Order: sequence, then structure tokens, then C-alpha cells
Amino acid sequence: MDFYAKLDGSNEFFARRALYNAAVKLRRGDDFRARKFCDLALTCQRAGGVSSATANRISEMKNFLEARL
Repeated sequence: MDFYAKLDGSNEFFARRALYNAAVKLRRGDDFRARKFCDLALTCQRAGGVSSATANRISEMKNFLEARL
């Protein structure tokens, strides 16, 4: 997935979209899919080009999902 994030160059967009999708899945009660979308957002963050506000939202989502285990 690192290849996908680096290919387009718009990691901010992909990270924010993944966070939105994770939030939607959480509202529907699908923790597994929410974790998958959170992993995608983390991949975009590792590839670079993500703002600090989005990085904070990603870490909050990750911590929230880890707490639900």
C-alpha cells in the first residue's frame, strides 16, 4: 500500500478519506473495517505529505481503536 500512497502524491487526501471511512465503519459497528481504513491512513502518513492536524487525527483514531481491543 506504500506504493499506492506514493504514486498519486496526494497523501493528505487519501489519509483524510481513510479517516472518514473509518469513522463511518465505527458508527456502523464494523471495527475490523475501521482498523483497515486506519491502517491505510497510517500508510499515507508514513509515506509523507500529511499535515500535522491530520496526523493528530490519525493518532487519535489509532489510540481509540487500540483501546477497543
